[in-house]
Amino acid sequence: MCISCELEKIEGINTIGTSNPAIDDTGHRTIWGPYVERDFEKIYSKYNTLSRKQLRKYISFFFEPRLSEILGPLELLQRMSEKSFSKIRGITFDLAYNPLSILTMKDNKIIRIKTQESEVLHKSMEKLALRWKTLQEINIFFDRIFGVQIIFACSCGVGMVYSKNMKELLESEYYCQREGYGRMFDSDVLGKQGNLFFAESIDLVPKELLTISRDVGTEEVSSYHRYFNTLKKITEEPIVFEFKNPSHFFNI
Repeated sequence: MCISCELEKIEGINTIGTSNPAIDDTGHRTIWGPYVERDFEKIYSKYNTLSRKQLRKYISFFFEPRLSEILGPLELLQRMSEKSFSKIRGITFDLAYNPLSILTMKDNKIIRIKTQESEVLHKSMEKLALRWKTLQEINIFFDRIFGVQIIFACSCGVGMVYSKNMKELLESEYYCQREGYGRMFDSDVLGKQGNLFFAESIDLVPKELLTISRDVGTEEVSSYHRYFNTLKKITEEPIVFEFKNPSHFFNI
């Protein structure tokens, strides 16, 4: 029986056609594709805050991860180890925070700018935020070794903070407002107003708008570049793969 044919006969159920972003037209992995074993040494060469043994353990927390999901927390951990801390007005303790888009203001209008680099982090960290078990395991692991944890601000940013400062961050005016304004001025709202933009590179965003932004500075721009370029470099080598058939999950 053709289940697709049967479903299409039901009024109100329609096929949604879309491409698979994880593979290109030749079947090769893209930057949205999964992690594979041969990526391990390439990851370690760029993000070596963890030992090889610790990196293996960290990756084991993920089930069928995207490569981009694995790299996100490692980028934040690298920032913390390098003391490349965010300079956020109103925050007096150390943290590394990467907004998932640039929220700024010009001529008394709220503007959101998505960039090629930030969007890869954005989509991947939204996926990670839904991996609740994985996220808890990562935070316990990072806390035990470095005393740090991952933190999200709505869908508007991902960061890493020392565990001792977590409560202070969550109760800060900045965090509460960032969550609220992130939702109040989300992409749907600003898109309808004509104040949502996409830049093919974060380098194209006028420095004036970065200066006005409360939480995007040179540290964040450098971080976006390293994360994106590492992801591109690792996936340059063509890998053809087939997605697994999870029939066992459905007890088939």
